[in-house]
Amino acid sequence: MLQHLIYLKRPIRRYVDDLGNPFEQLMLTERERQQAEVLLLFLLPFQRCTSRFESNNTTPKIDYVFFTYDTLYNHIDDVKDKLHSGPGLGAPPCAPFMLTVIEQMETVLHKYYEKTHFPTVYGNAMILNLCVKLSIFHEET
Repeated sequence: MLQHLIYLKRPIRRYVDDLGNPFEQLMLTERERQQAEVLLLFLLPFQRCTSRFESNNTTPKIDYVFFTYDTLYNHIDDVKDKLHSGPGLGAPPCAPFMLTVIEQMETVLHKYYEKTHFPTVYGNAMILNLCVKLSIFHEET
């Protein structure tokens, strides 16, 4: 819905203008629109990962779990850094609020990540994946 809201901003504005004065209060303010854009930017990778898991419902792949968590944690760190910066994503007035919410979300994500600490299940699944093998276990230098 956020994608459609942002993409169709101008047609929605014209439509509400054509309806007249009573419907003007239904239009998003500039601040609300900025919040929607920040929220969309943050939630897109989560939507993609969810779609990936949903599309594999006939043949679930446990080895994709590590890639998903890696992607999501990296994305959270990137967004937090950008929200801390002044220009760009850190400029809207909603940035401090969004930063607080994202940190709370990171805590919840970590809670679920801790459930992957089975002794060998996830590690073995990664090793048995022909595309991955041991590459995920190598440290970046």
